[in-house]
Amino acid sequence: MLKGARLVLGGGLSTLDCTIKDISATGARVRLADITRISGRLLLAMPDGEMLDAEVIRNVGMEVGLRFCGDTRPSFAPPPDPLEVVIEALDRLPLDELIGKLQSLPVIEDSEVTEAVASVTLSVDRLKKVLRAHIKEW
Repeated sequence: MLKGARLVLGGGLSTLDCTIKDISATGARVRLADITRISGRLLLAMPDGEMLDAEVIRNVGMEVGLRFCGDTRPSFAPPPDPLEVVIEALDRLPLDELIGKLQSLPVIEDSEVTEAVASVTLSVDRLKKVLRAHIKEW
């Protein structure tokens, strides 16, 4: 896919013209006219006016790899990978809230409870990491 677009940086303070070389539901690979070092969050402004919130994950020469942030997905993207749906559900689990409630209760003084809480947190984080490794990026 070769399609003209624009990177919007600094909340709109500057823009860079780019060419979309590849795009998926989770990110895009764009080519800039010159070697330009960029990083952080930005918007990918599509020619049809759609604005996609993204972060730079790779910047090599004139090519920049973008990962879409949050629920941002191109309108023409295929449905999400089923693993992405699982990860999003895990992200929505109110673990921090539940752990906060447990920490306010006397039961948290039990070392088994403390260890189990730590184990759950680590297990959920590890599961998300392992699942992300199975999602095909562009």
